[in-house]
This record gives sequence, C-alpha cells and structure tokens, in this order.
Amino acid sequence: MQNALRMSRTLPATVSLFYDRPFPVIHGELFTRALVEQITDPAVQHIAKHRLIGNINQWSDNTDMEGVEREKLQRLYA
Repeated sequence: MQNALRMSRTLPATVSLFYDRPFPVIHGELFTRALVEQITDPAVQHIAKHRLIGNINQWSDNTDMEGVEREKLQRLYA
C-alpha cells in the first residue's frame, strides 16, 4: 500500500520473520525512514531528528504502567 501511494521511494514489500519469533513483518521502520526523508518543513524536520519511538503501546509490553511518573514518560517525547 505504501508503495502504491508513492509517498516515498519504492521499498521492498517482502516479509521476513521478526528475529527468532514466528511473526512475519515488513520492517515498517524502512517505510518510516523513507517518509521522514520527504519532510521539507524545518519545524517538522526538527521533530523528526529525534528518535522515532512511536507511542507507548509500541515500545512497552507492560500493561500496568501505573507508578511510572508522567514527567519521565514525557521526556521520551521531548
């Protein structure tokens, strides 16, 4: 779908396993990088220079985030 939309350069759309886990993935980070390369607005480029970590559900497998200080989480996105 990303390639069909032509929002970035064409990338391989083949799947491979996620490390040693039985989950086929297309390595979405490649598409993310290709999209970031298209950003021309300086303010958005500044944001994109930071580590792209996604939302909390993408990097935390902990369903109980209670007790984590909100300020510490906010620093990840600053």
